[in-house]
Amino acid sequence: MVIFKHKKDIKRILLVEDDPDDVDLIKRAIASNNLDIELDIVDNGEDALKYLSQQDEYAKKPLPDVTLLDLNLPIINGREILRKVRSNNHLQHLVMIVLSTSSAQDDIDQCYSLNANCFVSKPLTMQGYVDVIKGVHEFWLERSSLPSSQ
Repeated sequence: MVIFKHKKDIKRILLVEDDPDDVDLIKRAIASNNLDIELDIVDNGEDALKYLSQQDEYAKKPLPDVTLLDLNLPIINGREILRKVRSNNHLQHLVMIVLSTSSAQDDIDQCYSLNANCFVSKPLTMQGYVDVIKGVHEFWLERSSLPSSQ
């Protein structure tokens, strides 16, 4: 049996990550899981906010189904992005998953206090990235009911 996927069935992830090695690992994890994901990447907090606000060169981009957000970013850090997204009526519904090298309890607590949907420490191995991306896809993009883009 062949199952045809409609364009609307393909999920969109915004990756906000400034480390090219982590970007590469996430791309490889998506490919190795053979997932129908459209991945958009920005490498700083200012561009992340422009993307999410659909401004400038991102004006025609649809909002992501999930945002994977690093904390330590140039220009505007991940905590400030969470603050701004959660205080914006048009964006506050977005799924924001923090993906950070940190495993410090203070960072975890602060992200949840800023209403992150989830906090995941970056894995140390390629297989770890494969597992994280597979888990994000299965839970957030297949099993969960996401809010509309409004």
